[in-house]
Amino acid sequence: MSDAAQKTRSVGAQSEVAGFYDQISLLLAELIGGSLHQGFWDSVSDQSTMAEASVRLSDVMVERIGVGVGD
Repeated sequence: MSDAAQKTRSVGAQSEVAGFYDQISLLLAELIGGSLHQGFWDSVSDQSTMAEASVRLSDVMVERIGVGVGD
């Protein structure tokens, strides 16, 4: 397979994956507490809900990658 054909195939696969998430993201978010992220619990004894842990995961990731206003 040529490089151009491989690139076209890769872009097609990416579009299929994006389309899949576009179609099911709202349903999944509702089913698992408002976020597609799994969650982040501070410890084994952490009693946070899935929704709370999902928000915490997003917060931790934003902090670790250094995202700021305007990024």
